Amino acid sequence: MGLVSLTFGEGRNSFSVKPYIEVIRPEDVIEYDATSEPKFEVVKVSTFYGSDEVYLVGKVIAGKIEPRMQGCIGEKTFRVEEINSKYPKCTYAKQGMTVGMSTQGLCKDDIQPGTVISFSFGKQ
Repeated sequence: MGLVSLTFGEGRNSFSVKPYIEVIRPEDVIEYDATSEPKFEVVKVSTFYGSDEVYLVGKVIAGKIEPRMQGCIGEKTFRVEEINSKYPKCTYAKQGMTVGMSTQGLCKDDIQPGTVISFSFGKQ
């Protein structure tokens, strides 16, 4: 009696294995509407000791947000420098994700929790 028949039962002498492995990351299966304007709802506004940059924590409520995108709060504009999430190596934020983002050009007093920010790709 062979290993295959011991494992899978009598009468089975061959089995097939796929020649590749498909890796699916959790952030790849999050769907979003690519035509909608990216929007972000702020939950928390922070700064780090010794840095003037503002760090925002919140939820993406529409679209996809990426580094280098330009955010707008009233007439004040700023740029997204970096996005952090619970998914390692994920550099973007899709609708439904809760993320943190480093910004440039924004003061802590410019924004309050609950604010909804619209994003677009601004001039580089």
